Amino acid sequence: MSKQSTDDLVDLTERITRTCTFCFTGGGFGDIWRCTLQTGATYDEVAVKAIRFQSVEVGPSQEKALRRELGTWKRLKHTNILPLLGIATGFSPFISMVSPWCEHGSLAVYLNKYESITLSDRLRLLQDVASGLHYLHHDGIPVVHGDLTPNNVLLNDDKRAVLTDFGLSSVLGDITGFSYLQWSCAQPGVIRYSAPELLRDPDAPVQPDIRSDIYSFGCLALKVLSGNEPWADVKHWRTILIKVADGHSQQRPTCSPVLDVHWQLIQRCFLQPGARPSTHHILKILEELQSEGIRQIVSSIVD
Repeated sequence: MSKQSTDDLVDLTERITRTCTFCFTGGGFGDIWRCTLQTGATYDEVAVKAIRFQSVEVGPSQEKALRRELGTWKRLKHTNILPLLGIATGFSPFISMVSPWCEHGSLAVYLNKYESITLSDRLRLLQDVASGLHYLHHDGIPVVHGDLTPNNVLLNDDKRAVLTDFGLSSVLGDITGFSYLQWSCAQPGVIRYSAPELLRDPDAPVQPDIRSDIYSFGCLALKVLSGNEPWADVKHWRTILIKVADGHSQQRPTCSPVLDVHWQLIQRCFLQPGARPSTHHILKILEELQSEGIRQIVSSIVD
């Protein structure tokens, strides 16, 4: 990473005001604060995400690693990528990330709140996610998301899906010394969206890559199209680890079943790493599914 990328991080601390005494929400390794950012005479709502590690002493090398990752984020420009506006201090021992506030919240919250959204809207959300993921994987700076779950997809003011928190699983693993599996076990919801190769052998840890992101996208598609969490028939995340170690794979849901064409796409994302589709292929399939749905609607109106 070039030095310029880290120097591009603007310290916004002096222009940020907290809107409440306590953080808005928190989980995993981060707390999110709802704040305002002053730009001239304008005050915009922003989210400040503070990295939280109670047992880790923050040193220059750890902050340098985090700055390097955030420098990459700052350089990313895409409709379906949440912009990084800058950094702030005083919210945690680490520097914190400042990004636009998304009033509609995460995809997880949105799906729970609006259970009756149309199939066309669900496919559009998946197109947004796949488009953002394609940009990360192939355009400009190759970036692995590494933690693609409904909590790391936000809905912007136009209710379009934007990706956030990409690349942080690796850098936070470096900071804490955790493997991906240890990091995932610290926030068990992530395991349901994790590729099997990341979970199988704790003695030979594997880092997330583009192929594991595709598996996570398949899990996300399952959630968006059926309402079911991945491994919905398994109550405890430890049981998922056992099943993965024994070679079991996810089964098609019987409750709120998905259409055959949708399950075929999801299944392809669940194949062995080398056989999973690319984001380009996924986008093409989603476009065909969306177009077919529109044709059916038009046909029903004409008939």
